[in-house]
Amino acid sequence: MKEKNFEAAFNVFSNRYSLSPALFRASYLRNFYVVAFRMNKADKAMQVRDDITELLRSHTETNPDDIKRFAKGCLDKGKHFEAMLFYQIAAATFMDKPLPKDRAFGVRWCVLGMKNAAERLLKTEPSYKALVQLCVTPLMREMVHKIQAMNDLDIKSRAVSEAWCLHYIGIVDGLVGNWTSFESEASEAVKLLRSAYLTDASRLQVLGACLNNLGYVCSVTNRKEEAIKYYRQAVDAKKRACDYSSDKEKQKDIELSQNNLKKICPTPGSN
Repeated sequence: MKEKNFEAAFNVFSNRYSLSPALFRASYLRNFYVVAFRMNKADKAMQVRDDITELLRSHTETNPDDIKRFAKGCLDKGKHFEAMLFYQIAAATFMDKPLPKDRAFGVRWCVLGMKNAAERLLKTEPSYKALVQLCVTPLMREMVHKIQAMNDLDIKSRAVSEAWCLHYIGIVDGLVGNWTSFESEASEAVKLLRSAYLTDASRLQVLGACLNNLGYVCSVTNRKEEAIKYYRQAVDAKKRACDYSSDKEKQKDIELSQNNLKKICPTPGSN
């Protein structure tokens, strides 16, 4: 593992794993997951992930919040793949919560954790761009499917949770230059919010974030007029939003879109 001989490590772990997953200690399972993931053996990595999830459920009093905190601890230590693993496990165990809003909220924060892990991974190891695009974003979408499958979740809570998740996935797509998916996710999120909330969608922080994403993707794909339109909409939405955690956060977010707009439309009317 330390010498990054992942192919040899994969073969060793694979042989041990095939004997008896039940006898394969959780620490080894975690290492096997990391090796399989780095080797782009997604099917095997997901199998190991599911086995760890069941191991935790059957041998511990599984608390999704504790697992999420553990994932954050892995991320803080620079263990990006381990963090992704435990954010996925946390998302699965959040689905055991009795209240649909608690399940959706928990999954949403796990998708955010995946986004943060992907960002930090690419910052330290840019060569993993292809892996992130082929493996990480599909895993994030898999987590969104958990929210979509909640038949007892009200339409507004579903729209907000899905929109935030799509926003996070879009950011990762942008990091790997997948602008088509980036734009598709932002457009879908805006559509979901406006369908569920109608004119009240402008009261939501996430709407401004997604409109800003649309402005950004139009800017980088040389569609200046569309970019100006979306950035202006983003500024307006952020000014109307009433669910920011603080006025300082809201003002900082408004200035982000205003500055983006000024870069492509440096006129007095750009604010």
